[in-house]
Amino acid sequence: MKRISAVILAVLTVICVLPFTSHAAGTYVIENPTVLASLTEPTIDGIIDYYEGWSTFASFNTDTAAPFWRFMAQTTSGGMAFAYSERGLYFAAEMSELSHLTAPDQNGVMRDYDGNGFIYCTGEDAYGEGRISEYGWNGDVITLMLDPGRIILNNSRNNSVTMWYNIGLFNDGDGDYTRVYRSQVNTGEITDLVESAGKRYGNRWTVEIMIPWEIIAEDVNLLSPRLHTDVTADELASGRYLIHAGVMYMDRFYDAETQTVETWGRYVTVCERCPDGTPGYATSGPLAKSLGLKISMCGPFPYTDVMTSAWYSRPILLCRANGYMSGVGGGLFAPFKEMTRAEFVTALAAFDETDISIYGGSSFTDVPAGKWYSKPVGWAYSFGYVSGVGGGAFAPNKALTHEELAQLLYTYAKKNGYDVSAGSEYMEYIDPLGASAWAKRAMCWGLAEGLILPDSEMTISPKGPVLRAEAAEIIVRFAEFCGIELTLPQYIAG
Repeated sequence: MKRISAVILAVLTVICVLPFTSHAAGTYVIENPTVLASLTEPTIDGIIDYYEGWSTFASFNTDTAAPFWRFMAQTTSGGMAFAYSERGLYFAAEMSELSHLTAPDQNGVMRDYDGNGFIYCTGEDAYGEGRISEYGWNGDVITLMLDPGRIILNNSRNNSVTMWYNIGLFNDGDGDYTRVYRSQVNTGEITDLVESAGKRYGNRWTVEIMIPWEIIAEDVNLLSPRLHTDVTADELASGRYLIHAGVMYMDRFYDAETQTVETWGRYVTVCERCPDGTPGYATSGPLAKSLGLKISMCGPFPYTDVMTSAWYSRPILLCRANGYMSGVGGGLFAPFKEMTRAEFVTALAAFDETDISIYGGSSFTDVPAGKWYSKPVGWAYSFGYVSGVGGGAFAPNKALTHEELAQLLYTYAKKNGYDVSAGSEYMEYIDPLGASAWAKRAMCWGLAEGLILPDSEMTISPKGPVLRAEAAEIIVRFAEFCGIELTLPQYIAG
């Protein structure tokens, strides 16, 4: 395997960070992809066990969250995962305090910020004169905000609030424990009504919580006075609603001079654009209209050999839901099995939504009529998307290589009128990668469009095999390139 040129890596890095640089100046936010939550029951113990069925992690960082109330550099980053069961909605978060950050201030001037560390909660967060803050606790707080199916947004009188579940981490000398405070509706502590746990590891801390559907349903109905019929816990548990959510982080620090806990800033995941057209970065954060996470409840995970938190679980679920790829039988997907040429052509035919029944065989000597791949190969051959490997053969069971995949997608895109002009800047660097002459242009285009994926060592092998997990990710990315909105793996009512 040949190591990718440092120059290509540098160019790729610049391309990847451009949106982040824009957001750092306060003019952009990147919305997390829809979280696909599985039907499962993780153990609530403060240890986020990836084998318990948690979803892939959504990001909480300066690119997906916006500051409000006070503009300060976000020195906290983390990840968030979801699951659900018939009992309730599960949420987990792992947050880390950065020790140092260089970021622009409100005037766009670059400044150095030192992280302020994690702060335990010691009691209630008071505004003064005995009045309790809606955040519940006086240390670092993670808040989960929910609006299933935008019910609250569409049925409230002011479209301004949704319920908040504020989670704080305490330590009484015998260990870490969590307390949960509900606000915006039915305000007060609900620790005894939910399951929650958390742990601290230096400047990193985790929380897990299960909120019963009965509590969520009650809060939704109270905040939605225009509803004709109350939403029930069973309806929420059925997965019929796309849950819109936001996660807010209340970042505190200890002021040695005043010997008090003060607030550094508040940060919340926001959408790229709100329903009313307002850009996510320009909203006031906690409003229901600016929730930046979407959670699709997609039922039991279909494959026993795919960990739900793995990076490839989401593309595999999307490919399955849209009929592009399926498992290999026995409840397995075989994510690390090599993708064959016949398998990928079949996936491309499904992607095209073509009626392959009208296509007969091809001129390939090793693609006889009656095979499961005969008609897809015949379709691809008739449109000039594929060619053989020489000697009149197609080699349907041969592993698909990265350069073959790039050429196939490039040809398909070009013949269907998509812009394939990107990537010319890579032409002078492609030779060290060892790509075949016929694949160089397609490889450059694939690199530019993010359809050729480096491996864990940041290397690219044009003649190396494409794995099934990798193929699923590439198909999802190709759909985005083609402007196709993929069906989520669950019926969505709102």
